[in-house]
Amino acid sequence: MNSLNGLNQEQRKAVSMIDGPLMVLAGAGTGKTRVISHRISYLLSKGVSSEGIVALTFTNKAAREMKDRVLGLTGNGLSRDFFVGTFHSFCLRILRTYHRESFLPKHFSILGSSDQIDLVRRVLEEKKLSKLYRAEDLHGLICKAKENLLIDEEVKNMKSGELKDFSGFDDFLTLFEVYRGYNKFLGINRAVDFEDLIFKTVYLLRDNSEVCEALNKKIQYILVDEFQDTNFSQLCIVKELSKKNKNICVVGDDDQSIYGWRGALTAIFSKFSDLYPKVSLVKLEQNYRSTNVILKASNAVIEKNIDRISKSLWSNHEGESPIVVCCLKDDLTEAYWIAKKCLSFVTKGYSLKDIGILYRTNSQANYVEQALRELRLKYETFGGTSFFERREVKDFISYLRLVRNPDDHLSFWRVINAPSRGIGLKTMEKIEAIAREQNISPFRVVEKGLLKDLSSKQENSLKIFISGILEFSKSCVSSSINFETLCWQIIETFRLEDHIKMTCDNNAVAVKKLENLRTLPKCLSMAFSRSSGSEHADILEILDVFTLEEREKDPNGEVNKNFISLMTIHAAKGLEFPIVFLCGLEDGLLPHRNCLDNQLHLEEERRLFYVAITRAKERLFLSYSQEKYGIKREEFKLPSRFLQDIPEEIKAEDEENISLKNEGEEFSRKQKTASFLRTIREEIVR
Repeated sequence: MNSLNGLNQEQRKAVSMIDGPLMVLAGAGTGKTRVISHRISYLLSKGVSSEGIVALTFTNKAAREMKDRVLGLTGNGLSRDFFVGTFHSFCLRILRTYHRESFLPKHFSILGSSDQIDLVRRVLEEKKLSKLYRAEDLHGLICKAKENLLIDEEVKNMKSGELKDFSGFDDFLTLFEVYRGYNKFLGINRAVDFEDLIFKTVYLLRDNSEVCEALNKKIQYILVDEFQDTNFSQLCIVKELSKKNKNICVVGDDDQSIYGWRGALTAIFSKFSDLYPKVSLVKLEQNYRSTNVILKASNAVIEKNIDRISKSLWSNHEGESPIVVCCLKDDLTEAYWIAKKCLSFVTKGYSLKDIGILYRTNSQANYVEQALRELRLKYETFGGTSFFERREVKDFISYLRLVRNPDDHLSFWRVINAPSRGIGLKTMEKIEAIAREQNISPFRVVEKGLLKDLSSKQENSLKIFISGILEFSKSCVSSSINFETLCWQIIETFRLEDHIKMTCDNNAVAVKKLENLRTLPKCLSMAFSRSSGSEHADILEILDVFTLEEREKDPNGEVNKNFISLMTIHAAKGLEFPIVFLCGLEDGLLPHRNCLDNQLHLEEERRLFYVAITRAKERLFLSYSQEKYGIKREEFKLPSRFLQDIPEEIKAEDEENISLKNEGEEFSRKQKTASFLRTIREEIVR
């Protein structure tokens, strides 16, 4: 197939300019994934080996979509070394290959967020700092240090205000001590955190010229998707890997840079131009998603930002429905108005999945959910606790990690009493003390029988536990089927379902937890099939794939099911809906109150508004309320200043506004009465 077929003129340029650095500025809905997929296909058609191409994305979902498109275009099987995936997945592959050069054990683990915070908490307790600092806060600062490629010694010598990521913090001696202790615990547990995957890869490439040269020789072409989301350490990865060929193509949109708060460099495109002075620039401005009315609004909003590369989106999309802007009495009335409008569209033939309801913060979803339930409209919210962070899931994963690596301290301590084996705190302290004295893992202390004064019940339960782990550690995983079987055997042998039933008082919660646990064998077998798929695949590698993917998505959350989607604007990036409702458009929410006095932050908030607008394909509804209902008071609000940027001629009021407002206010009164009665009941019970 001709890789240039079906592309517009600018897309063809972006695909065919393969030599040297290239920057593709791709506006919302202009087909950037299509361009990257066609570019890979074009490179292959020119005789470039698939092993010599690396495409980096920011989500596994985007990586899978891109790989599927390339397979559809080429029709051929690709080499196993062909890489399309996230920065973290790519760096993990490098660290697994060069673990010795990275001073890592061969079978290191990756810790999830809550385990990382637990380690910081242990350091704080050890140094008697628990009452002075929250583990979550110092963990966040350690992550910032690693994103800025700062080792602990460099943190020790920092000055207040030296880096904006540490603004408002000045106790760098404490941060140094906790950072060093945290890394020590990571080493003891033969583990790395998510930031280490990038951090350690950068230092490997910088400090080991042989490894860097080998990778530069192998990788001929690099493509980076969503380049505007790149942080400093990720930019360093790209720089080190393109030293030799400089055949690097970055695709993104500075107008959709909305992750400055987590380290993304807002001026990343200008920094790229500084690194590669001979860079070529291609702008993609033809939008294939939205109507020109929606694009006119988005252009008018974003052009108010000063620090951006100029571009203007346009479309051949038919449809001239105006943008509806609606002011409601309070947020309860607003929620009912949105729900009633959703019902109206369903009666007109739209599916529930055609509708997206977006907001600035997760807490805004509460009243919308109440209103949708009132009208019996099926919906799903996206966000909150990730699947991978749930207790029953972490317990099971810890069993698997212990099977692969019995010396994993964290996994041992997590499951030693899940289910209960009568091992109390004093016994745990004895095990830990012996482990430190003998310089061995807690598992080996129990295995070698070094623990004395155990009751016969404790001794028997520990013997069954140890023998079970050792027996499963001999298992050979050679297919997704026998890996799924192994997972079920672990669940049955260690009575994990019984553990849930015994520890859950609420039957509905227990049912949900059991459902999550029973989902895992199939989910992990699917992760196996998406990994190397080779014989004798390493369980740890499969868990790596699962861990990295579960940072993004709950495996129970099937896409394309028929429900209304509720999510934050950040979560909606990359998605699109025929109908979009954007609610809570008041100053203080969007833009957020913390950003009102900072021009850079205000510009990011405007980009957030721009991203929300450009999720809509056909209809866009913008709403705000005059009051925010609370138990103690109702607060008067002003409409978002961003609404003023939308041209008046493309705005309209809702044609059903008056009747819906009346119904909404009745719904609001009912909800307030119910809330008041709940408060009275709680006071009586007290």
